[in-house]
Amino acid sequence: MTKVFLRGLAALLPISLTLYFIYWLTSSLEILLSNLLANYVSIPSPFPGIGLLIAILSTFILGLLLGIMPFSKLFSVIQLPFKNIPLVKSIYSAIEDLTLFFGQKSNSEMGKVVKVQLPGHEIELIGLLTQSNLSQIKNIQFSSDKVAVFIPMSYQLGGYTIFVPSKNITITDMKVEVAMKSAITAWMKKHPNS
Repeated sequence: MTKVFLRGLAALLPISLTLYFIYWLTSSLEILLSNLLANYVSIPSPFPGIGLLIAILSTFILGLLLGIMPFSKLFSVIQLPFKNIPLVKSIYSAIEDLTLFFGQKSNSEMGKVVKVQLPGHEIELIGLLTQSNLSQIKNIQFSSDKVAVFIPMSYQLGGYTIFVPSKNITITDMKVEVAMKSAITAWMKKHPNS
């Protein structure tokens, strides 16, 4: 009886949580943006989905405008408070670095899934290559052959960054999404490459 319930829960929970997250995100955007629209445009009751549509269009238009020099300079000015206020700077730069990291071109080595052989051990880890030039890290000296690899932890958002000699890593063909998904579930899925 318990086994049957747990099997049903295992099937239902991922779907439910995913749908809830999508619902929460879209409804939050809908409420925020449709209220903003109602303040500036005299529409008695905006139709459902207008907030999400505005968010998608605004993001696309911003992407287009950032390709034009005056707008990209203006955006840099808008970013200044976010990059200079102490606590805000930490949050903003972490999110910005993460988005830039996952938005890199596929031919870049950064962000590739790597297999790490720990020096002097038979243990191997799977991680993401995050930095191959450690000389830009201030106040800490690393030997020139070291690289930074992020090792995600299972069942939580987080992980460790380890610094190992570049000879100890092997770049794989695995997609980042597959590696992250597999790491989060402790590699328990039978077919992690799907």
